[in-house]
Amino acid sequence: MIRINPLFLFVLFLAWHFDLLTAFLLVFSVAVLHEAGHALCARLFGLKIKLFQIQPWGVCMKTEPFLSPASEIAVAAAGPFVNLLLLGIGFIKPNPLFLLSNMFMLLINLLPVYPLDGGRIFYCLVLRETDRECAKKIIRIVSGIVTVIVFIAGGVLLYKTKVNFSVLLAAAFMAFSADSAEENESYKCAMPRRTRHYLVCGTDSVRIALKVRRGSNAVVFDVTDSAHRYLGSVTLREVMEQIAKFGYDMKFNEILRK
Repeated sequence: MIRINPLFLFVLFLAWHFDLLTAFLLVFSVAVLHEAGHALCARLFGLKIKLFQIQPWGVCMKTEPFLSPASEIAVAAAGPFVNLLLLGIGFIKPNPLFLLSNMFMLLINLLPVYPLDGGRIFYCLVLRETDRECAKKIIRIVSGIVTVIVFIAGGVLLYKTKVNFSVLLAAAFMAFSADSAEENESYKCAMPRRTRHYLVCGTDSVRIALKVRRGSNAVVFDVTDSAHRYLGSVTLREVMEQIAKFGYDMKFNEILRK
């Protein structure tokens, strides 16, 4: 499905009216190729493209939920990778506008601001190390700081050049898009979790399990005897099941014997 923002048609008309249509289409084609990189990589992972949105600043797409952080990182990185390839091709027969457009799109999209490509990659990496709520807080803080910096840089650029408001426009887009940093529940449910191991003695009470902060991690207790010989491992889920049946007075070695 393809959806065209009416504002795109208005911008297209303005570009034609002011005799800037060729330049606009060149810059827009760079944005389209960037998004094509995302789409091709998504298809390689077996994801269906649900929607293409044609906006004044380019093309946005929506896919099925990602099944792993690795797939989302790969799809997010595919767009900037296309711009990097285009930069290499552009240097063969230099076109200043083409090179500048690719450089701008490459650098802006690598910023750790959600929902830009760099923000998605950063969010997935943070989510591997902590739980969802903490990851959301981190990405919001980082996105806010970076957006303010870009706003300031854009204001300085506009003041110096009197005409170049491209960076300021990018900062505005980042600010208005920041609230969309909500995780896809289907993706998160299917996301592989990091396993966190805790070393316990077999004679330790299972009450220890109540003090463990699980977050988005899988928890495993590695059980040893008093001489630090490995006896076996039990998961937090198994411990909680035994607590539900027999209470808190059990020891870890008792769970291993069951």
